[in-house]
Amino acid sequence: MNVLKRAVSQIQKGAVKSFQTFPAAIANALAFSLVTIVRIHLDWPEQEAYNFLFNCLHWAFALGAILSLAAITAAKSRIGDKKSFMTANVVGVLAAASAFLLLYAFGGTDPEFTGIRYKTISIIAASRVGVLMLVSFLTFIVMAGYPKDQSDFAHSYFMTHKAFFIAILYGIVIMSGTSAVAGAIRALLYREMSSKVYMYIGTISGFLAFTIFLGYFPDFSKGNVDEHRAVAQKQPRFVEVLFQYIMVPIVLAMTVVLLIWAGKTIVGGMRANFIRLSSIATSFAVSGIWLHIMVTHNETAIAKF
Repeated sequence: MNVLKRAVSQIQKGAVKSFQTFPAAIANALAFSLVTIVRIHLDWPEQEAYNFLFNCLHWAFALGAILSLAAITAAKSRIGDKKSFMTANVVGVLAAASAFLLLYAFGGTDPEFTGIRYKTISIIAASRVGVLMLVSFLTFIVMAGYPKDQSDFAHSYFMTHKAFFIAILYGIVIMSGTSAVAGAIRALLYREMSSKVYMYIGTISGFLAFTIFLGYFPDFSKGNVDEHRAVAQKQPRFVEVLFQYIMVPIVLAMTVVLLIWAGKTIVGGMRANFIRLSSIATSFAVSGIWLHIMVTHNETAIAKF
């Protein structure tokens, strides 16, 4: 029981500390949440005229939050002085502002060609921002795997997954509990309460989950040895069993199936639909790479195989 209390207390303290550790990322996430609250407050006919503006803000703040996370981690782990920390935060804010201006000025579609009354963000513009977010997030994982005597990419990769699922779990608990309270108030005390209250609760819960996600990570400061890093990077026993005895055999079986298919294709030609095959091959490649990273430090024979 005491172990559980300490774990919960540490996560709560980490969430509070994240405001100091990643201020630009938190600021962007808070701005993202505020835009969401404004959108919830406005009904759709009224919101439609501002939909393009809100979408630009959402994409910009999401990029700013993730890029800030990567920049701050790089500054703390590779340089470690206050000036670099401040510069990294400014870079995150400027990235969000620049993304918004570029999206708003050049990322819209022409209503005459789309048949929609108002401008919307083009697919290519959204894709470019999405790629920048992905690159920023991968950069964060790489930076979090430094120094090499304490971590590496595989450990950092698993630590990020662990922080994500812990944050999701806490977010669901927060949202479920507060929604239950709101439901009781609506049923027993104030029947005229708007259903938008649940949307507000969901938004606030998402923001709190993000702070928990950031707060779970150890101190990445250069020259500092944080004991929490070893705990955050360690795979629980049930996760090791899941990877070793369930997921690895499944991927191996899939590999055998694909090899047999490749042999049949070489001999008799390809008879299956290419789109279906490409989706299967892509899913297999992505899941295989993901699993390989997860079992990198596993010493069992089946994982090494």
